Order: sequence, then structure tokens, then C-alpha cells
Amino acid sequence: ETRRQRNREHARVSRERKREQMEALQRENDELRTHLNKVESNNHALKASLEGAQHQIYIGMSEITRLRELLAREQHENRRLHTVVSWTSATSDTAPATISA
Repeated sequence: ETRRQRNREHARVSRERKREQMEALQRENDELRTHLNKVESNNHALKASLEGAQHQIYIGMSEITRLRELLAREQHENRRLHTVVSWTSATSDTAPATISA
């Protein structure tokens, strides 16, 4: 009889210990899921921020390209006008120069 009671008590204690372990594991699992959700949310926000920054860089690079092309056209026009002015200065005593676009 005593042996059977000890076995029952041991089984009860074992079941209680397993229940406590399962509860602890469940709490840890819940905490990890909460942390994972926060990490995923942060990751999503960072991706969105990165995409926005990349878009701004693309826009900036497009604007730089546009401004470089405009500068090149203006420099070309300035060289042309400089040539015309130089030619006009050299020939000013003969006839007035006409500047054509």
C-alpha cells in the first residue's frame, strides 16, 4: 500500500512539474512571438524607409543629370557666343555681325 501511494505521489509531482515546465515554455513562446512581431514590424518600417530613401536618391540623380545636361548646353552656347563676339571684335571695322541661334 505504501509503495503504491509513493508511486502515486511521485506521478502527481511529476505531472505537476511537467505542467509547470509547459507553462514556462508557453510563456517563453509567447514572449518570443511578441518579440518576433516587433522585429518584423521594425523590419517592415526599415524597408519602407529604405525604399523611400532610394526613391529620393533616384529623383536626386535624375535632377543632377538634368542639371548637368543644362550646364553642358549653356557652356556650349557660351563658347559659341564667345566665338561670335571674338569674331565680331576682329571684324567690327568692316561690318556689323549678326548673331544667329
